[in-house]
Amino acid sequence: MLNGAELNGSNNHGNALAADRMRVDGSAFLKELKVTGGAIRLTNATIKGHLDMTRAKLNGKDDSDDALVADRVCVNGDALLTRIEVPQARSD
Repeated sequence: MLNGAELNGSNNHGNALAADRMRVDGSAFLKELKVTGGAIRLTNATIKGHLDMTRAKLNGKDDSDDALVADRVCVNGDALLTRIEVPQARSD
């Protein structure tokens, strides 16, 4: 649970949170998460409950200019991205 957490740094690839292949048996709560340095990576993660990123502010980016990387993520419940803020978001 990272509700209301502030992530200000990043690793050498530009990630503030690297959770590739993460397994969560319940829900993942990142409500009101504030990221100012780096991206959030959830590539190939499995979340058996809900992913809640309501009102998250993703101001950081990785080396590829992405704020959120969730390729092949599996969320068995709801993915809640209500009122998420990503300044200058790009769409590919």
